[in-house]
Amino acid sequence: MNQKKKPKKTRSLLPVTAEEEGLLKSLLENLNDINIDNIKEHIHSPEFARIAVERIPGDHEQEIKLLFAIRDSFGQKEVQKAVRKALFRLKRKGVSIPESAKQKRDPLIIKKASSVEPKAYLSPIDGTGSRGVLIIVPRIPRGVDVGAGAVSAENGITNFIYERCSKRHSRDIEDLFFKQAGKAIETSLAHAVTILENAYRKSETDMKESYGDYLKFRPWLLENVSLLKRPAIYDFIRPGDVSDEPLNDIRLEKLLEHDLMKSWLVSPSKIWPVLDEIAKAEESPIIITLDQKSARINEIKERAIKELFPDSRRLVLKDELEETAYLFLRLDQEENARLCLAAASTLTEEESIIRTNPFLRLFLERSLDHCINIIRENNASKGRENDYSSNIVTP
Repeated sequence: MNQKKKPKKTRSLLPVTAEEEGLLKSLLENLNDINIDNIKEHIHSPEFARIAVERIPGDHEQEIKLLFAIRDSFGQKEVQKAVRKALFRLKRKGVSIPESAKQKRDPLIIKKASSVEPKAYLSPIDGTGSRGVLIIVPRIPRGVDVGAGAVSAENGITNFIYERCSKRHSRDIEDLFFKQAGKAIETSLAHAVTILENAYRKSETDMKESYGDYLKFRPWLLENVSLLKRPAIYDFIRPGDVSDEPLNDIRLEKLLEHDLMKSWLVSPSKIWPVLDEIAKAEESPIIITLDQKSARINEIKERAIKELFPDSRRLVLKDELEETAYLFLRLDQEENARLCLAAASTLTEEESIIRTNPFLRLFLERSLDHCINIIRENNASKGRENDYSSNIVTP
């Protein structure tokens, strides 16, 4: 009696999101630039590690090294099992597996690695350019190292505290951080430390007391973490993929009105002189026609953009846009992430183009409107008419 043959099992790839697919593609296409020894800079969770193992072809030596790096960095059973299956599959295909890459079978090491996983969080960048950073590093056999502070791409580290505490107290600090930071996101330790180091290097010559505690935490961080070589967002979205994103006023206004960017404004102290010039142009008896006033006000605004956003300030703003793009992506708002990157890519253009840059122009317009509203509110509270013209011409 003939027995029915069982259908041959086919290997099915684990499902991935568009974000994960993009990261996998970036990993495989840039293997030579990846720090294999610290693969957690690029693969941030056991779940994604398991997906990556399933998707790595393993046809090249560097891809096999990537498999070993994942195996040695993630001790979770499902990751280890996935790696063993992948290596067995490669051996059956005739791929030579280096003897030196055999796994060290020490369950204590695996258990230790999984129990001391650090956590890192970043808050959004506020209108002053500052953001919060929180790093939590469990210690063996007990205790937790916690580092938290505020940093700025322009002003460096403005304050930082570091202490070893109990797990319960570290959870309280974490809860307080999220309560104060709003839409904070979890990120890799390498990303958070890179942000801190960039800020530290900005302010280290000032010998500020604000980063005194960071100097206590810094040696361990630098010994155990490899800094990112480029902004974290570019592990998910390539710079060249956003160059054609349209930067029209409607999209940019919507972006700048988002909760993450609503506070991004030029300091009022820097806007008052621009408003004074615009008001004088409005009241000038020499400028008669509406077109003449419009042209004059446009000149004032173009000059203001050039003065308010010199090369140094544009580089800081570019960095802030790239970091905000990463937050948007982690919050599943890829359209806003791409728009941030498109705006960032325009900030290194020639000076003659910068004066009419759509993002900077809208940035200035919002700042002017904000100051005008402050004037009107102050005057209204005092029961008097506006000191500034309420009919400023907008070209």
